[in-house]
Amino acid sequence: MADVKISALTSAGTLAGTEVLPIVQSSATVKATVQSVANLAVKSAKLTLSSAQILALNTTPLTIVPAPGSGKINIPLGCYFEYDYNSAAYSTSTNLQVLFSGANSSIAESNILGNTLDVSNFVDCSSVLLSGGSLSNRDIVVRAESSDPTAGNSTATVYIIYKEITL
Repeated sequence: MADVKISALTSAGTLAGTEVLPIVQSSATVKATVQSVANLAVKSAKLTLSSAQILALNTTPLTIVPAPGSGKINIPLGCYFEYDYNSAAYSTSTNLQVLFSGANSSIAESNILGNTLDVSNFVDCSSVLLSGGSLSNRDIVVRAESSDPTAGNSTATVYIIYKEITL
């Protein structure tokens, strides 16, 4: 098997992440799993919000990305918002925000909750200036901007793409 060219190997099926790959690290050949290599890539998360959750979203922000651990930070790259209108729009605090827990400024915002039709939008987060002290090892949360929304009965979904960086 050592004399077979890679181009002559049989194609792999769907990968589970537990397969072992040889890699060179610090001049030594060592093994790594497919999943450990994939973890170096861009990550994503999804948070589906029920009407009840939206109605309490300023009082009770919801975590979309948990804190990565000591000495690490999640760097947001983009957020995608989807609003599934039911029969009543929200009448106050209709701006959804994505932000680091405890931060003073948002990573992304979308004023979608007051709509009377299905809407969606993408927000590029790659050049957002953030404030709020050190942002390492913090959750990324979704909240309503200034108070809990009222009167609505629709749902929303928030997606985020991000990269985890070791400081």
